[in-house]
Amino acid sequence: MKSFLLFLSTFFFFALPVFAEENPQPQEIYLHGDVRTKWHSCWGDIEENSFNSSATLGCDYLRDQVWGSVKMKAITHNGRASNTYLDKAYLGYKIFENEQSKVEVEVGRNKLDAMFDSKMQFNGYFNGAHFIYTFNDNEFVNVVFHGGPHVIDSENRHYGWIAEMQVRNVARKPLTLKYSFTDWNATRFDYIFAYSISQITAYYNFGKVNFYVAYLHNHKETSKNFGYYIGFHAGKIEKKGDYEVDLSFQCRKERLLSPFDRKGLKKGVEAKVTYALEENLNIEALLARLDDLDRTHLEIQAIYKW
Repeated sequence: MKSFLLFLSTFFFFALPVFAEENPQPQEIYLHGDVRTKWHSCWGDIEENSFNSSATLGCDYLRDQVWGSVKMKAITHNGRASNTYLDKAYLGYKIFENEQSKVEVEVGRNKLDAMFDSKMQFNGYFNGAHFIYTFNDNEFVNVVFHGGPHVIDSENRHYGWIAEMQVRNVARKPLTLKYSFTDWNATRFDYIFAYSISQITAYYNFGKVNFYVAYLHNHKETSKNFGYYIGFHAGKIEKKGDYEVDLSFQCRKERLLSPFDRKGLKKGVEAKVTYALEENLNIEALLARLDDLDRTHLEIQAIYKW
């Protein structure tokens, strides 16, 4: 609770000068947050139910040359005591820019799935230096190459690195290709990190429908070391009454991903539907069927963002 109150006081410290100016300058500080409630049910070989509530409060400081972002999160599970922690905190700086390209760096903490793209991995946090190179040529191709080193356990001098390249408008088509490489740099005695993972992903857009397919491979293993998913995403939420639908089939082998950084399904179908009930209020339903465990998951979530 003390850390959360300190965070709130920091918000007011930075935001008050903006609100207090008689002739305010263009806004550079943005406050944002969300409140979520989620009901989860599972039935099949096991049956369980749970109810979670969470809230986030964040602040972004945005300028052309420098920026920063911080976010705190509080979550409670089944009505038990809540847990409050730092979800994001980083600083950004633009190193170089010309008409077609730019180089930027962000240093600090961020969620992996907010930086890198996957339905199966990137379920933890990145604590390190994130370098971003962007090249834009609307007549040819758009390229983004980003990544960098991050701290896994500084006490044991354990570090890893992640890199991802994204190419858009390939051959002037609505085709996007992505390749990422993740090296958890396993230490001598900690085999939970013995994973070096490549992922190749392709997206093809047909109007409001985006088809995708991905293949993953763990280079540290010689068998049961691959996975893939295929699906589509339709719709986009911009106002009240809009919707989004995502349907995918996912399959991964036992030695593909580490237990500490994986998400999605081992083998099965996942469908998610999101509907904008009001301008900032969405209702989300997720249904997943796991073939290997004869198990079905249902999640219903209400999300209010501001």
